[in-house]
Amino acid sequence: MKRLVQAEEDDPVTKKYLAAALTDASLYIRIGAAFAVPRLLETEQARDILTRRADEIDTGGAAVEAAALAVSLARVGGNGLNVAAALLGSPEREVEAALSGDHDGWVHLLDAKIREHTLPVAAGRVILPLRAATIIGRMEPTDDFSDAPTPGGMTAQMLKSWRGMVTSFGRHSDLDQLLENAFEPVFKALEDHNIAAATQSLVHLAITAPPPWVRIIAHKGLSTLEDSAKPLIKLLQGKSGPRPGLDVVESIRREAGGATLRSLYDPDLLAAFLAVDALRDFSDSGTALELARLSIAGSDQTAARATYAMEGMDAATSLPPAIWLDLNDAARINRVAGNSLIAKLRRTDHGAGLVRIDHRYVLREALG
Repeated sequence: MKRLVQAEEDDPVTKKYLAAALTDASLYIRIGAAFAVPRLLETEQARDILTRRADEIDTGGAAVEAAALAVSLARVGGNGLNVAAALLGSPEREVEAALSGDHDGWVHLLDAKIREHTLPVAAGRVILPLRAATIIGRMEPTDDFSDAPTPGGMTAQMLKSWRGMVTSFGRHSDLDQLLENAFEPVFKALEDHNIAAATQSLVHLAITAPPPWVRIIAHKGLSTLEDSAKPLIKLLQGKSGPRPGLDVVESIRREAGGATLRSLYDPDLLAAFLAVDALRDFSDSGTALELARLSIAGSDQTAARATYAMEGMDAATSLPPAIWLDLNDAARINRVAGNSLIAKLRRTDHGAGLVRIDHRYVLREALG
């Protein structure tokens, strides 16, 4: 599969630092780098650098790192199977069969290996997305506009990838048709190169669609479109925008196992909650900087929401703007708030509740 976000130019500095980070003394930096490579390098370069690292690693001594490498390799169409097989202590054909079957079969295999004490629990959590990553890595663009690195092409490819991954789980036969109907207006707008209309449709789905998978896929699409964070940030602040109905409340109640969520019956509060949930999928510096500003200088309610959104982002995205604002803000009260925000972000586990990118690496990137 082609990379969703094309680099504007070949950047040897990025490759150099990523190669160094993959062999860093800190386990957290190595894991963070393994997950970052598919996002920051062109597909073939990512596949090459990850394959070379996978050939060097001892799966027995670095299980979580090996799991991260297997997932990232599969994500860029590489062979993560041999790393996964060594990690699970299973023949490659057994792992391949589990990955080729339905999602439950893959989960049952991991569960069995954890119960046998062959697979550490932490490594099991990290390698869980391997089946989804394998599906995405094997996909090829099927539409005319996905070949070009245009905003519409990138968004369409992202939506198609997630729709294919979700429907491959095989749990609901009508899910594919439901997703096709929900996103039809978005694809039509993208084909017409009407990014504003596509953004509006995706925001509407992210806030008002009852099915959780529709909202989740809408988040992924919004994260690829320039300026799409603006209407979500307005909702975060309680300003104008779409409002969810009681059918969304009922859907969330079912997701929560039937818990009573009385506060969510307020459409303004629920819209803000869903907007924050969508913003956690963003990875661009502009959105992170605006959220950091709101976290530090916004009203209590707005600051709390913005901080929660930043806690869901990759540390490589959320920490640099927080540090920059903290260092460049002359107002002492905001410096205190900035220090508090940085402390919260540094305590946050990123990626399956396990992967934390070491702050020394992020500081180098932020401060040069």
